[in-house]
Amino acid sequence: MFQQWFSNLPIKQKLFSLNLGIMTIMSIISLVTLLLITFNITKSQHRDATEQLIFSFFTNPNILADLIAESPRIQDHMSWIQSIPEIRSAGILKDGRLISGFSHSRHGVAPLDSDNTLIDTALALPLKDAQPELTFVIHYRTWFGNGLYMGLFIASILVTISAILLMMFSRKIVKYSLINPIQHLISIAELVTTQENFQTRAQKYNEDEIGTLVDRFNEMLTRIETRDQQLHLEKTKAEKATKKAQKLTAQTTEANARLEFEVQVRAKIEKKLTDFQSYLNSIMNSMPSALIALDEDYLVTLWNKQATYLSGTELESALGYRIEEAFPMLSEHLEEIKHSFIEQKQKIIESVKFNHGEDTILLDIMIYPLVKTETPGAVIRIDDVTQKNRMEEVIVQTEKMMSVGGLAAGMAHEINNPLSAIIQGIQNIERRLSTELDLNRKEAEALDIDLEKINRYLESRRINKFLGNIKKAGERAAEIVTNMLQFSRQTDRILVYENMGNVVNQAINIVSNEHFLALEENEQPLTITREIEESDRTVACMRQEIEQVLINLIKNGAQAIEKRLLTALVPFTPNINVQIRYDHECCYIRVTDNGCGMNEDVKKRVFEPFFTTKDVGVGTGLGLSVSYFIITSHHQGQMEVESAPGEGSTFIITLPLASNNG
Repeated sequence: MFQQWFSNLPIKQKLFSLNLGIMTIMSIISLVTLLLITFNITKSQHRDATEQLIFSFFTNPNILADLIAESPRIQDHMSWIQSIPEIRSAGILKDGRLISGFSHSRHGVAPLDSDNTLIDTALALPLKDAQPELTFVIHYRTWFGNGLYMGLFIASILVTISAILLMMFSRKIVKYSLINPIQHLISIAELVTTQENFQTRAQKYNEDEIGTLVDRFNEMLTRIETRDQQLHLEKTKAEKATKKAQKLTAQTTEANARLEFEVQVRAKIEKKLTDFQSYLNSIMNSMPSALIALDEDYLVTLWNKQATYLSGTELESALGYRIEEAFPMLSEHLEEIKHSFIEQKQKIIESVKFNHGEDTILLDIMIYPLVKTETPGAVIRIDDVTQKNRMEEVIVQTEKMMSVGGLAAGMAHEINNPLSAIIQGIQNIERRLSTELDLNRKEAEALDIDLEKINRYLESRRINKFLGNIKKAGERAAEIVTNMLQFSRQTDRILVYENMGNVVNQAINIVSNEHFLALEENEQPLTITREIEESDRTVACMRQEIEQVLINLIKNGAQAIEKRLLTALVPFTPNINVQIRYDHECCYIRVTDNGCGMNEDVKKRVFEPFFTTKDVGVGTGLGLSVSYFIITSHHQGQMEVESAPGEGSTFIITLPLASNNG
């Protein structure tokens, strides 16, 4: 309450009140100091009065007579002196000898001893000068002597401390009541001056002259803000009037500029439409599918590059023409396109054969009628699915091989045991009939049998030939069992980095010494040509297995060429071409013959175990299946065939390059 009251006082009254308070406090301190001094002076006078009283008491004749006679009543006379607080000790001396006395201590009042040092420092009051000599000695308490000095010292300290505290308190009050409001007003004034922010206002702290100054300052800011807004408003009006005058003056110029701008905008819109059309064309031309759009009259309205590639018709020759004219192959499916228009349903025509140049490819044709458009139409999408179908065939073939492999392994193990017994039995019969073994001759002589005659009989009856045929059949069956076991061999193989050019050359050198290269009923021998790309890149493989596959493919090619020779009406040069090419990931080996070729049914089953087109006894049907298994399973590669009746066959082997090629 006092602080709030004092803060709201005018500055003049604040200073007056502050000075009045300081003067009042200093007066009180001075008064206290004067009282202390007066108190000490009074004590000194009191001591004098006390000494006069004691002197008068002991000079009484009766009491003096008791002192001279050293009467026991002396202690009674001393008892009233003990009650005087200023006296710490006192005594009566007779001729310098202590006859009675007392001393105050913390333990009470004790008799005064003649040896007590207090007597030497006490104040002596002579009571009688004649004989005997009587003297009263008094020892005052110490605080009576130092009281005056102690009072002055304490008063000085109090005055100093009070002055310091009053100065600090006065400084704080002046800062809160005067300095802070003035500094705040100065900061607001600087803000208005530097930033011209007339919306800010000063805070009013107290209801004094500074508070009144803040009110007037805020009123001034309000008026300045109002005038500033009026100036801005007038400025805006002036600018609008200027703009209006300029607008009225330059109407013709603006009209011409507007027309020019509209022309530029229209040109930009046309350019954007052209760019957007080019962008759409780029998207459509980048697609691997052929895209063709038709209107309700089956006229082509859209045609991408893939459609040109498949049909051979350029864009300029396709747009605006009927679909059967632009893409003759689709004329066979015009009814499906019409049904899609009428029924507004999607139509899909799968695996359509199409002769594209020298190749026959498979196409998927999808017809999509346009929906939610004002003009009826349709979009035809044509996809080349040749490679997709080939991969599906490879997957199916691989699954067949895996399933048959397990069956072949079981059959091979079951057949191997009785087959071994048959071959071993034939070998034992041949040894028992041999005339070169001493044991046979001895047994024959013991039984009186001529072994040479028996052998001549067997020869004449062709029994030896029968036994030889049985042995050859058993060995052929053993070979079939060995091939069958290729499907179940899962032992660890050590793959070696090999250059495929060296492997292919070695395989060709091996088959070049075989008798099948000299074809029957043909004057020209079979030739093997090589197209091997020189490279230092290698393949991780088993050399013997790759050579086995290549020898098998070359032998099959020779047999296909020989079969064609038997039916060919026009002479041709027998040839097998072996080609090696590389890319950054794989090595490609192509073995091409110009033999009789294969139809689609044979081509789909060519890698199946035990499937063969050769005569009975000529082929087992395991050569290509084992080769396929070696490439796909043992070397993680691929094996495909391309063939057509009367046009020969091409076997394509794909092997991954070794990782050490960089």
